[in-house]
Amino acid sequence: MPPPAVAYFDKLKQRLDSELDFVRQERRLRQERLRVEAERRERERLAAEEQRRRTEALARQVTVRTVEKRNFLVNFVPFGAGQFQQGRNSLGIVFAASEGALAVTSVIAYFAYEALFETDTVEVDDVLTETGKATITVRYIPTSRARQADTWRLLKIGSAAGFYTIYALGVADSLYHHDDQVVTTSIEERPAPAPSTPRSKESGPSARLRIFPTSGGLGAGFSLTF
Repeated sequence: MPPPAVAYFDKLKQRLDSELDFVRQERRLRQERLRVEAERRERERLAAEEQRRRTEALARQVTVRTVEKRNFLVNFVPFGAGQFQQGRNSLGIVFAASEGALAVTSVIAYFAYEALFETDTVEVDDVLTETGKATITVRYIPTSRARQADTWRLLKIGSAAGFYTIYALGVADSLYHHDDQVVTTSIEERPAPAPSTPRSKESGPSARLRIFPTSGGLGAGFSLTF
C-alpha cells in the first residue's frame, strides 16, 4: 500500500488532470468561437464592400434617351433609301441592288436600241424648191436589224417596268414601316472620378509671397508650406 503522501499526490494529479482537460476544452471552444466570429466579420466586410461597389456603379449609370427624327420624303427616294433610314439595311440592299441592276439594264438597252438606227436623205419628187428637189432626212432601222431591235426594245421596256414595279414596292414598304421619330434608351456609365493626388513629401517646402491692400497702403505676407 503506497504511503499517504503518495496517495495524496496521485489524487491531486487526477483532479488537476481533469481540470486541465476542462481548461484545454474551454480554450479550444474559445478559439473556435473567435475563428467563427472572424470569418463572419470578414464575410460581412466583403458583402459591404461589394454593396458599396454596386452602389457606386449604379450612381455612375446615366440613362441616355435618343430621339431620331425621320424625313417622310426619304420614303419616295429609290434604291432602298427609306429602308436604310429605318435601319433595315438588309432589305434596303435588296431594293438597291434590284433597282440598280434594272436601271443599268434599261439604260444599256436604250443606247443599244438607239445605235441600230441609221439616217438617210430622201428626195421628194413632187416637191420643188429654189435649189431643186426637196429632200427630207429619214431615221430608220434596217430590216436586217429588226430582230435585234425587237429584242432591245422589249428588254428596255421590260427592265424599265421592272424598275418602277420594285420602286413602288419599296415605297409602299417604307411607308408602311415609317415612324416620324424613333426613341431609343440606353444606359451608359460615367467614368469614375480620378482620386485626388496627395501632395508628395519629397517635393520639399514651398514659399509664397502675398501683397494685399490695407487702409494705409499696401501690406505683404509670406507663407511657407512644408
